Amino acid sequence: MNLRKIEAESYREALAKVRTAYGDDALIVGTRTFQRGGVLGLGGKQVVEVYVTETKTRAERLMELRGQAPRASAAAPAAGPFAPDAAEAPPEALAASPPGPAAAGRPAAASERAPSAIDRRLNEIGLALEQLSGEVQHLLRRSEGPPWGHQTLEEAYALLRERDVEDDLARQLIARLDRAVLPEEGMDEAALRGFLAAHMARFIEELAPPPAAPAGRVTIFAGPTGVGKTTTIAKLAARERYSSGRHVALITLDTFRIAAVDQLRKYADIIGLELKVATDPPGLREAIDSLAACERILIDSAGRSPADELRLGELTAFVRAAPEAQVSLVLSATASSKTLRRSIDRFARVGFRDLVLTKLDETQGRGVILSAVAHAARPVSFLTNGQNVPDDIEAADPQRIADLLLNGG
Repeated sequence: MNLRKIEAESYREALAKVRTAYGDDALIVGTRTFQRGGVLGLGGKQVVEVYVTETKTRAERLMELRGQAPRASAAAPAAGPFAPDAAEAPPEALAASPPGPAAAGRPAAASERAPSAIDRRLNEIGLALEQLSGEVQHLLRRSEGPPWGHQTLEEAYALLRERDVEDDLARQLIARLDRAVLPEEGMDEAALRGFLAAHMARFIEELAPPPAAPAGRVTIFAGPTGVGKTTTIAKLAARERYSSGRHVALITLDTFRIAAVDQLRKYADIIGLELKVATDPPGLREAIDSLAACERILIDSAGRSPADELRLGELTAFVRAAPEAQVSLVLSATASSKTLRRSIDRFARVGFRDLVLTKLDETQGRGVILSAVAHAARPVSFLTNGQNVPDDIEAADPQRIADLLLNGG
């Protein structure tokens, strides 16, 4: 298999170069995206590499360029140990070289020579290799997905990858699209984004169906350090207090950082909420029981490193002390897909019900949202996109997430 490398600034541009250089019969067998240049990861330029193999032989391409149809080669020596006998020579070769002194005294012209046994064997091997290559390419097309050769599907795949949707998820989504209703000649980008957004919303809902029951009265917010749990809780508390008029109270478990308690206390004073501090699981139970008149209780936990088994064990003990509470896992959209998956796996022990994605304003790689939903198999309940309390937060649903990923809204 003869591989060629195409470089471009985006996957869409790379596909256009492949189509121009090798036509629609080219087969893409691999891709790679990396940063070139810069210092310490800054100021670099994104480069997309596409590896492609051709499905036509060099001879076939040359014939097409010359406007000729491929012809079988007939060149072979007229004499020697592998010369064909009369029974093997085709009629036109026999007619071109009638027996006689004149014919015997001169070598046959190239166009008059009959194929030798080696020529025929090489031709058979070539045909067998072409057939095998076709079968391998068919298998590659099925395994590589999406189904290459359809312009709209290729453009849809390119758009998803440009939005930082992971390769496996992009392929899964493309595989769901109905080729029968897609135009072969492609779609303009606005129409393509709208078409994909509708399908992505359904895809997200299947990956993470909404909870059967509404949110409960008590919610514990858990997550890694530095993801913005305290600010998110303040936003939700103000939203509940001002928009819904509910009686809201706050509890903090984050006694490891004095600044965290002070920050939440300031928010509580500004919004007009009651704040309690719990230092251990029995203290949490007592605090919840003392707030029986409150309609909503939001609990801020200390940030835990996913690698810190001891701290995760302490968080699990707090969760067990409040069996009526639901847990929301707070994650930052600035993290990589790998980091998000690791956090989701480590916090799975606390049994979180949904995800809260923060810091959307600090990242352009919103494809990580889809990665988090797929890996957690839990819906996203809220999205935050700034530090302003209570403004920079919104309820999430599959359609909103799809619009954010594809339209940047």
